[in-house]
Amino acid sequence: MVDATGKQNIKVAALDLGSNTFRLLIARFEGDKPTLLLKRNITVRLGRGLGTGSALRSDSVKRACAVLREFKVEIDRHQPDCLRCCGTEALRRAADAGEFLDEATEILGVGVEVIDGAQEASVTYRGVLASLEEKHISYPLLVIDVGGSSTELIYGESISLPPISVSLAAGAGLFTELAESGALAAPFELMRSGLGDFLAERNLEPGRISLIGTGGTATTMAMLDLGLDHYDQTRVQGHYLSRTAIRRILAKLRELPVAARQFLPGLEEGRGDIILAGIEIYQEILATIEVDGMIVSDSGLLEGIMMSCLEHDSLPR
Repeated sequence: MVDATGKQNIKVAALDLGSNTFRLLIARFEGDKPTLLLKRNITVRLGRGLGTGSALRSDSVKRACAVLREFKVEIDRHQPDCLRCCGTEALRRAADAGEFLDEATEILGVGVEVIDGAQEASVTYRGVLASLEEKHISYPLLVIDVGGSSTELIYGESISLPPISVSLAAGAGLFTELAESGALAAPFELMRSGLGDFLAERNLEPGRISLIGTGGTATTMAMLDLGLDHYDQTRVQGHYLSRTAIRRILAKLRELPVAARQFLPGLEEGRGDIILAGIEIYQEILATIEVDGMIVSDSGLLEGIMMSCLEHDSLPR
């Protein structure tokens, strides 16, 4: 393992192959301070179809590989010293994930690590806490990442204790597919039960936990609440999103057909059909925990991958 934290001018590339979105981040580290060089998010919908089937759809795989080729051009242009690529729930669930992973490795020239739910939560937690200002963090806290196929809950009791996590089979893309097939009721109840068990097992009192939301659904809600016409990380980061605002956003979006939602400022391309399910998951979690709102973090899994890359065995020897 190579320790790069003490070196200067180390370029790091991190890839997050999510169930809905593929994301690339390239940064330069001078000591432990990153300077952003490139950040790209592209909707892929790799997890499409996994709500009712077990295999990746050929059109999603084709789209995913095309995006990876785009990312490879950027990676080659920047020539990072360190590259780490992680896959999440869609690649954990798909029976034929191995075929895609082989093709992705050939395109990128580096292996894709399919991290489990606990690893995903730990890396996300690290990325969130490292990026938020101290004033936005208070304990005990729960970090929530609603993804395309799963929701990660990461509980931190204090700054000195390691986080505890659970991965729920509840995601914006997954729940949208289940709703369309009329099979959402049981999975939604299972999510409620899993959330309740997670709170009860740790004797967590509703109303006394600070919440931080990260990921595409959370940042999209922040943009809509702020009324931004283009993405502004400086305003989204640390934004307080109240339950009242979430209800208002959900009501507004429900009035619009999917095609109209796609043109809303701040809504990421390809998220118009799944955004309602993502918001409903957040709404359920906030209601169960009985809090008035949450802080939104622009940083999460991708930034955690970037940071962990510096301690990972992926620097040239």
